[in-house]
Amino acid sequence: MRVYCRRILFSLILALACLVPLWADEASPVLSPSVLQADAQLLRDALQALHPGLYRYNSPSQIEAQFQQLQTRLRTSQSVAQAYLAFATFTAQLKCSNTGPDFTNQPDNVRQAVLEAPRLPFYFRWLGERMVVSRSFNADLPVGSQILRVNGVPVEQILQVLLPLVSADGHNDAQRFGLLEVQGRHLVEPFDVYWPLRFPSDGRQVQLSVFKPNASHIQQIKLPLQRAAERAAIRQADNAAGGRWQLQFPSVRLAWLQMPTWDVGDWDWRGFLQQSFQQIADRQSTELVIDLRGNEGGLDEVGESLLGYLVDQSIPRQSMQTKVRYQQVPMSLRPHLETADPSFYRWNTVAEPDAQGLFALFSSQSTLSQIPLLSPSFRGRVILLVDASNRAASFLFALRIRELNRGLLFGRPTGGNLRGSNGGAFMFLRLPGSGIEIDIPLVASFSSKPDQADAGLLPDVTVSTSPQQVAAGRDAEWEMLRRWLGR
Repeated sequence: MRVYCRRILFSLILALACLVPLWADEASPVLSPSVLQADAQLLRDALQALHPGLYRYNSPSQIEAQFQQLQTRLRTSQSVAQAYLAFATFTAQLKCSNTGPDFTNQPDNVRQAVLEAPRLPFYFRWLGERMVVSRSFNADLPVGSQILRVNGVPVEQILQVLLPLVSADGHNDAQRFGLLEVQGRHLVEPFDVYWPLRFPSDGRQVQLSVFKPNASHIQQIKLPLQRAAERAAIRQADNAAGGRWQLQFPSVRLAWLQMPTWDVGDWDWRGFLQQSFQQIADRQSTELVIDLRGNEGGLDEVGESLLGYLVDQSIPRQSMQTKVRYQQVPMSLRPHLETADPSFYRWNTVAEPDAQGLFALFSSQSTLSQIPLLSPSFRGRVILLVDASNRAASFLFALRIRELNRGLLFGRPTGGNLRGSNGGAFMFLRLPGSGIEIDIPLVASFSSKPDQADAGLLPDVTVSTSPQQVAAGRDAEWEMLRRWLGR
């Protein structure tokens, strides 16, 4: 009977979650079914013409069924927020972390209706299905508190409702869990968008059921929600205070290279690496920890340069096959597309498509088949600290370290997928009716090894974090690593 009641309650929550928050609809225009259907058809045309990984994790019949579900959902008039949720739900089913409505490239009407919702007044991590506060912006909520309910809804149910909305690579749920954490890594994070869309409130306060550190009972507290502008100011201050990469020497023989991102811009990262490995050589360090936690990738050349310092003989570049869906973008789509590089409108490919309708891409790097060796080289033990944020370039680097048997992976399962991913070049599709922008990756990488698992990388040593460690500000992965190294 108790299980049956819980199922009824969960069904009611799902039904209520389809409502749209009051803050988003007060001045939001209503979009007609004809406008929405036209947007859906344009999205279908663009994906079928451009997306190289459309059928990587879905069959053509499954994609067709998902298109039909989207069109059915858009048969009634909707607000911009409702339309955004419909398109996000659809694109998440493609199981590509680089496909969907981009949080940073939306026009004003979409940004105001969807992306400026009030935030929870804290950062948090998911430890299993437990929501644990990792940073608080309210004195009544200490770090390490476990949030049990948000506005009366169990956090486990919130998690299950939001997981299908998050775009990840294949069936990598570890990546979805990681993306639904709020850690201040981005100006807008998926939870900031999808929680208020699926669990609408008045936008002013949040009711929390909380088990605080060292408490003997659960407490009910009400806290004011945080405005989007406040969160943005906090993140800007954090970015100003923090550096890009850091090299530290926690002990005589141990070097610790922290690399939270490989989006390097015009910074002289090559010079930093050369100086860092020179310092490591001068100090005669025998163990190197490369900390990739929070690193969602960026420039592939960073990983290749690292490998150049870590190996003592030339090795081939990553053996991924790169393919595209088209040779030339159809003229009918061009008025609705933007891209950073006009060369993406026409590819240099082989003449004929394969059985999946994809064209092998001729790469400008094809003649540079070997990764060049760099000096001074490091021949000691290498350990990577990894987590669910690792995808694209950081994932491929971790995969290469494992394939070469050049180091150990420590921490949590990675994002990404062993079967490959879609990215490298993008078109930005603007749906004219709603104004919603959809990112479409143009290049697919496929593993040259058959029968790869539909998953990320599992660490050689998996580390679990407890709420008590979060409350004390302790780094669980680093603590475990130091014990493992015998420090």
